[in-house]
Amino acid sequence: MKLEELLQSLPADQWKVGQIYSFDWHDGPRAGVCSLAVPGGEFYFQMIDERYNPDGLDDRIFRLSELPAGSVAEVLSVIPDLRSSDEAVRQKAERQLERIENSRRPTSLVILSQYMDYFEGCWHVDPARTDKTDWFAVLGIAPREPASEDQPTELRP
Repeated sequence: MKLEELLQSLPADQWKVGQIYSFDWHDGPRAGVCSLAVPGGEFYFQMIDERYNPDGLDDRIFRLSELPAGSVAEVLSVIPDLRSSDEAVRQKAERQLERIENSRRPTSLVILSQYMDYFEGCWHVDPARTDKTDWFAVLGIAPREPASEDQPTELRP
């Protein structure tokens, strides 16, 4: 089953993370790999838009690329070798990561998440669309209401 079908089989707020590794981090993950325990599947994620949230973590939209099964475990297994003092070991690990990255299959999926541990939405978009745009406006995601002391922060409908 393709990643698109798998992820659309269950609402995003019911997905459960299996393993994750971030290659780019700034106040949270910006790019990396993730496997889902529920509903399954593995993907490479890359942030395409971000919106400031004054009450906590910023909202982030990520574009997903499908990875073959076992890719995330393989990434995690070679990370220690990237820190090796042995140049040959480091180069081999870099080639493995490059091979995994080259195995990505583009999808039409973008997701909304703040920290890649909980997912708030999943949408199909034109995979060829790479222009710099306000993805929140394109997807119709309203800004969060400021939280009061009595209620958690929520997205407006």
